[in-house]
Formats: sequence, C-alpha cells, structure tokens
Amino acid sequence: MNLQQIPPTDVIDILALLDKEELIEDTHSVHFEIKDPLNQIEELSSEVIIENAQEKIVKESLLTRFRRSSVPKIQFVFYYLSISTIVFVMLFTTTNWNSYSTVLSAYLNPQALMNSRDDIISVLDKSQVMVYADNTEVIEAINEEEQTNIKKKLEENNMTIREDRFSPKQLISRDVKISINLDITPYDNRIIIPKIGKNIPLVDVRLGAGFDFDHMENIFMQELEKGIVRYPGTAKPGEVGNSFIFGHSSNYPWIKGEYNSVFALLDELTFGDEIIVYYNQKKFTYIIREKKVVKPGNVKVLDREEGKKEISLMTCWPIGTTINRLIVFAELQEEK
Repeated sequence: MNLQQIPPTDVIDILALLDKEELIEDTHSVHFEIKDPLNQIEELSSEVIIENAQEKIVKESLLTRFRRSSVPKIQFVFYYLSISTIVFVMLFTTTNWNSYSTVLSAYLNPQALMNSRDDIISVLDKSQVMVYADNTEVIEAINEEEQTNIKKKLEENNMTIREDRFSPKQLISRDVKISINLDITPYDNRIIIPKIGKNIPLVDVRLGAGFDFDHMENIFMQELEKGIVRYPGTAKPGEVGNSFIFGHSSNYPWIKGEYNSVFALLDELTFGDEIIVYYNQKKFTYIIREKKVVKPGNVKVLDREEGKKEISLMTCWPIGTTINRLIVFAELQEEK
C-alpha cells in the first residue's frame, strides 16, 4: 500500500464533517417540502375562491360591457318597431277610412243604421200596389205572367175580369178589396240588404267567345266601380244553383267610387236576415242560412247542395286586407 495515498487524520475529520452538514441540509430541505394536509386543503380552497372571484369579475365585466353595447341597440330596435307600427296603423286606417268609418258609425250610432233599414223597408212596402176591385184603371201594361197570377187570385175570390170595348181588361167587382202584390221593380238589377241599409246595383259581366281570362280581374275591378258583380257562369237569381256575387269591403282611396265599401258591414248579417234581389224585373227574397270565413282560393266552399236556389255574397276580410274571404249564403224563399 502506498502511504502517500492515505490522507492525514485531520483531513478525514474535515471531510466527515462536510458530509454530515450536507446530510443535515438535505434533511432540512425534505422537512420543508412536507406540508400539513389541512393547510394544503385551505390553500386549495383559497385558490378556488380566488379563481371563482376572478371568474365572477370577468363575467360581470362581460355583462357590463354587453349591457353597455346592447342596451342602446335594443332601445333603437324598440323605438324603430314602435314608430313603424304607429305609421303603419295610421296609413292603414287612412287608406281604409271609408270602410272603417262605416263600421265605426254603425257601432257608435246603431240608431242611424236602424233608420236606414226602416227607410228601405218603407220603400219596399210602398213598391207593393194594392189593386182594388172597383178600380177602373186599365192594366194592359201588366205582363202576361202577372195577368195570369191576377186571374188566379180573382178566381179564388169568385171574381172575373170583364172585357168590353171600353176597357178590355178591367176589374169589376165593387166594394171588395184584394191584394194582388204587384211589385214596382226597378229597371236595373239590384240587391237590397235592409239590415245594413244597402241598396246596390247588381252587375252582370258578359264575356265573349274569345275572351282572355287573364284580363278578367281587370274587368271585374272596373265593373265593381258600378256596384257588385255576379260571377259569369254561376246561376242567375231565382234559378237552381248558386248565384255567386262579390263586392268590395274596402278599396284604395285614390280609386274613386260609390261602392268601395259596400260590403264593409257584411259581417253584421246573421242567420235569418233577408236579402232581396231584383233581377230581370222580378223580385226574389233570400234568407241567410250560413256564414263562413275561408282562405282565398278555397273553391270547395262553393260546392253547394244540388237542387237548391241560393246566392252567396263574398268580400275580402278583414277589412283592408286580402287574408281571408267572408261569404254569406242565403236560400231563396219560395212564394206559397
């Protein structure tokens, strides 16, 4: 063994002390890394609370920024919609004022509507002539059908018509009065609806053989300025079938016309109300049996029971729109 390689004793002691100090330092460092579990939980809880608080602050900040940026936009949209609605209502009411004023007048002053109805009924009553048996007026102007009806009524009352050179057709029995119900009918076709105070011309549209149906709507709009229109091809009043008639409930204000709101009160009609039609100088009385609101283009509603004599009055509904169609059906009241 080489003695020079063995360190002196004091050197060995110093090295041993250094190793001991390093061991102590290592032990101290390990001791500091070991933590109390309770303290660790508290630290974790504190970290979670801090994180939640930070998230809350961030959310509140985002909400605050959203409010600051969105509230003015929402207010603008609200004001825009409000003003647009008000302007729309004003324009809508103005363009349909004739129709709405008619409805409003009927609602606020129903007595005026009743007076109009009574006036029409009074005129209808006056159009019926009471023929007296001792009347010396010649009735040559009465057509053949009415003469036949008069003869039947006279025969039922044991009366006759005397024919002589002075008056070929003259009622002769004196001191007796009978009602022959001679109606003075207008020359033009008309529809009278007493309940809503309407006396309206009824227009027939006659189409030629080579007619272009694409232009039918334009023709209808022109004819509606003259009254209400019977659709071509449907039954005539008094005939078996459905006489389909339509008219305006409202119209554009720049289109001048007396009949722009003629059916504005059509919804007021109910079951049992009368519709009187003068067609080809004959009088027909219809009784309302049904009322419907349908979508445009729904033609199935016009498929009626066969063998009946009906009329149907149609108009756009609600007033001022073309969303739906209001249709009133009435059945002919046959004379007994």
